[in-house]
Amino acid sequence: LLPALGLGWFAFNQIYEIKNTDQYFFQIETTSEGEMRLEEINRRMGYLAEESKELGPLVESGIETVKDLKQKYDKFSEDYTESKMAYTKEQ
Repeated sequence: LLPALGLGWFAFNQIYEIKNTDQYFFQIETTSEGEMRLEEINRRMGYLAEESKELGPLVESGIETVKDLKQKYDKFSEDYTESKMAYTKEQ
């Protein structure tokens, strides 16, 4: 928990700064470097969103394959259990 809080505090301080003014006890403002970092993050997220649209059919295909494999495994497991039970009853 402590490392996560430390990492969060570090990331927060890379974008924002806390000021104490006469009007507000804590005033959180975005630094100029923080604004540039946020713009870069937003640009990269937009790029990733565009790329993920192209991966949609591939991901759907992978999901269908996994579902098919699970059905086959469940059928195999069920058949195996039935055959063991039948063998046990014969003994």
